[in-house]
Amino acid sequence: MADVDVDYRSSTFPKALFNGHLTASNSDVRAGNNLEKHDDRWAGLNGWWRELFGFSLGSSAEPPKEVTTGRARDIPLNPRLKADQGVDASAHDFLKSWVVDKQPNNAVAYLSRRSYPCLEEIAQKKRKPVPPGMARFRTMIAMDKFNASTGTTTSVGEVFEPAANWSPELKEVKNGYPAEFRLVNVPSDQNARTSAWGLRLTRKGK
Repeated sequence: MADVDVDYRSSTFPKALFNGHLTASNSDVRAGNNLEKHDDRWAGLNGWWRELFGFSLGSSAEPPKEVTTGRARDIPLNPRLKADQGVDASAHDFLKSWVVDKQPNNAVAYLSRRSYPCLEEIAQKKRKPVPPGMARFRTMIAMDKFNASTGTTTSVGEVFEPAANWSPELKEVKNGYPAEFRLVNVPSDQNARTSAWGLRLTRKGK
C-alpha cells in the first residue's frame, strides 16, 4: 500500500503564500489546471485508476473552489435507461442529461467501450491521444465546455436538430424524438466497430 501526495503549486517562498500551495487545491487534481499539469508530467499514469474502479474525479472545465465543496461527479456504472426502453429513448436521455440537466457524467454513462476507437480517431486528428481509462472523463470535460457555450436550456430541441444532409442508404427507423435527431440503421459494412444504430444531428443554427 502507498499514499502519494502531489504538490501542483510551487512551494517556493514567497510564491507559496499566494499561489494556493497552502490550500487543499494544492494536491487536488480537479482544481484549476492541475489535471493538465498531471497529464503532462506523468503520461500513462493519468487514468488507470479510473479504468480500474470506474469513477472520475470531476471536470476541470469549471474548477471547484476547494476540495470541501464536494463537486466530484461520479460516472454511473450503467446508464439510467435500459436497452429494452428503446434506442430513441436512450438517445434522448443522453442528450437531455448533457445539455438540459447539465449532468454530462450521466450522459457519458451511455458510452460503450466499443465506441472508444471512434473517440481515439478524433483524438488522433487533434494530435491529442487519449488513454482508454480517460475516454469518458475527457468526454465529460468536453461536454462541460460545450455546455458553457449554450447557457440555460429547457429542451434538447433548443440546442440540437436533425441533420439535414444524410446518406439515403441510412434508413430511418422508429424514433419518438424526430425534432431532436434522426435515428438510422447503419449497414453491416459500416458498423464493424459500433452498434447497428446511428444518430444524425447538428447544433441548431450551425
